[in-house]
Parts: sequence; C-alpha cells; structure tokens
Amino acid sequence: MHSRTLPPGLRHRQRLANAHRSAICRIVAMRLELSLVPFYEGAPSITDIPMYTRTHGYELFHLAPGLRDERDGRLLQAEGFFVQSAFTASNAARLP
Repeated sequence: MHSRTLPPGLRHRQRLANAHRSAICRIVAMRLELSLVPFYEGAPSITDIPMYTRTHGYELFHLAPGLRDERDGRLLQAEGFFVQSAFTASNAARLP
C-alpha cells in the first residue's frame, strides 16, 4: 500500500520504520501494540507484526493484555514484547 493512501497514524509509523531500519539492529527489545481486530483499513494484523519482527531478528518474548471492549470485555489489543533473538539466546540462563 502506498503511504499516501495510509491513515495518518499508520503513515507516521511507516515513516518512522523507514527512517530507522538501519538502527533496528541496535535495539535489544521493543514493545509493540498488536491489534486483534482491525481498527482501520490497512492496519497490520496480529500475525503481521511478529512475522515482520522475526525477519529482523526478533522473537516474541511476552504478550500482555491491552485494550478491551468495555461492553463485553473482549480483548481488542495486546502488547507484544519482542527481544533480539541473539540476546534471548545469550541471556536465557539469567532470566527468572
């Protein structure tokens, strides 16, 4: 999808992602919002983000509940914590 057709929020995220592609290798961990339901057209699905981060050497380390529908309690978003695969492997023994 071309950036001119993206909603403003996603355009901003896309610009940030493009600007920081070379810096991503220096980031050890990231907390990313994962939508279980589409909030806007073209939004990445809950499966898109883990696939994208895996291609850049990150693994899903932890998943935490996020936004819920106040009417029925349905989980709408979760927080995904992604860690560099190399960091996870080299530090696994130190984790509780």
